[in-house]
Amino acid sequence: MAQQTKKQLVHDLDFDLIFECSDSIRFVGICTTHGQLLDAKYRNGISPLLSDSGLQFSVMKSSIRHATRLDPEGNLGKPEYSITSYENVKRATIPIDSHLLLLVSFEKKADEGVIMKKILEIIKFSS
Repeated sequence: MAQQTKKQLVHDLDFDLIFECSDSIRFVGICTTHGQLLDAKYRNGISPLLSDSGLQFSVMKSSIRHATRLDPEGNLGKPEYSITSYENVKRATIPIDSHLLLLVSFEKKADEGVIMKKILEIIKFSS
């Protein structure tokens, strides 16, 4: 994918629309499948749980974990998303295409099914 196309997709994906999916969404970021954070935004009034370097390291680990979920034989199909539940938050990793991942963190009490349905609709509409 050309760099200009990546930048256009990052620009076209409105983080505020993702935040509107639920008041429990804390963080939205987009990264390459190689772990490079391209853009990120915290909900207004939210204090980050990770330092900048901690966030970058976490993004890198998310991209690596995503790569391990790709089924080389294609029997299961492409992953639609994965959710990791941490002690303090949940984080969803959502492939946008073969080069980009959307990362969304939200409160543990949130209904992840409702949030994911809305986010996947936004991604399909933005593509």
